Amino acid sequence: MIGISTSAGPHTYWNKWFIDKFMDNKVKCLEINLSDSFFPYEEKIVKERVKPSLKNAYLSIHSTVRSLFNADEIINTSQKNLLFAEILLANWVGAKELIFHISKSEDFETIKPKINEFIPKALEFAKENNVKLLIENNSKVLFSNGDQLLWLCDNFSDLGICFDLGHALIARKRNIIASEIELAKTLSKNISYAHIHDSPSNNDDHSYLGSGLENPIETIKILKQNTKINKWIIETHKFGDAIKTLEILKQLNC
Repeated sequence: MIGISTSAGPHTYWNKWFIDKFMDNKVKCLEINLSDSFFPYEEKIVKERVKPSLKNAYLSIHSTVRSLFNADEIINTSQKNLLFAEILLANWVGAKELIFHISKSEDFETIKPKINEFIPKALEFAKENNVKLLIENNSKVLFSNGDQLLWLCDNFSDLGICFDLGHALIARKRNIIASEIELAKTLSKNISYAHIHDSPSNNDDHSYLGSGLENPIETIKILKQNTKINKWIIETHKFGDAIKTLEILKQLNC
């Protein structure tokens, strides 16, 4: 199924223009990006106002958590609490997946004990709330390569991966990985969800598919052949770029 992130539209999740455009293009999934959607952290409002307005979409949530296991314990504690709060939000609105990041800048060996202590608790809480937790590959340093991501999946079988194509492309440009395709193949059995965007530069541009990749159609075909992705979420920062990307994904029956 093809989906779109609210990051491609106006920064209000309830905006009628965005929902109408989303339905007109026959997109079945909506990823609510909590960083830019002004989502209410109130159960009554979410259940009585937000959930009914989105009842025709398959929902997922992109967490605001991006510095989990930060070296500063105050920040780390706030990030852990925030992840639990957002699992609740996902349950209230009926979202089936919650996508989050682990800090890019920490030392892998140093944070392993923190991961081993916290991730089982988060997975258990997510399971109680009927939410699947997905870790997203970073574009640099920590958890941008296959070995570290595989370590997570091998140690925590209930944890899935959101394969971010744009981040993998940037990691390749920075010589962190050999190729975005090889990374996807390495993680293939753990990938069920993808963020689709592109980047003509070495930065995280979130532009339309084909703006940076040499052969975007072939890339998507290979991803389809080698993974079990069932949600292809367009994660551009402009709606026009989302429409360009949508045409490619529709052409390939994603």
